[in-house]
Amino acid sequence: LRGIADWAIQNNLVLNYSKSHHMVVRRPRFPRDHVSIRGISSIDRVYEMKILGVTFSDTLTISPHIKYLSVKSAQTAFALRTLHNHGLSGRDLWTVTQAYILSRLTYACSAWWGFCSLGERDQLAAVVTRLVKKNYLPPDQPTLHEMVATADNRLFHQIVASPAHVLAPL
Repeated sequence: LRGIADWAIQNNLVLNYSKSHHMVVRRPRFPRDHVSIRGISSIDRVYEMKILGVTFSDTLTISPHIKYLSVKSAQTAFALRTLHNHGLSGRDLWTVTQAYILSRLTYACSAWWGFCSLGERDQLAAVVTRLVKKNYLPPDQPTLHEMVATADNRLFHQIVASPAHVLAPL
């Protein structure tokens, strides 16, 4: 921690301890070690951490993120039903659904999709399938698996096409 604080000072930054957390990554079958780590007792320990909008657990699973996406999608679907009952339909309803639900489901999917179990992927894909059945999305809407594959391909081609891309050296 001292090294991080020194780096912050050298770069004219201030380390805000009240906004800092630490997470100890562990193997899934190992119990949580509740021993505090020397030097960071003043920083809260967390078991889930949101990094750039994606929640990871201390076992590097994204189950908390999947749960969040499922809950938020159900809440938004209720709001969409209300809009539909008040007369919003067709392309306008599809646009709202894409803006609120699909954008959330596909945000940074290239980074976290590989951490999903097959069951979690199917759970999220079922959200899109339900939206199509309720006519909140067009009948020709690609599946979530197809949308993620398209996003991955787009990212890969951007990396290959631009040697200045931040991921190009990888």
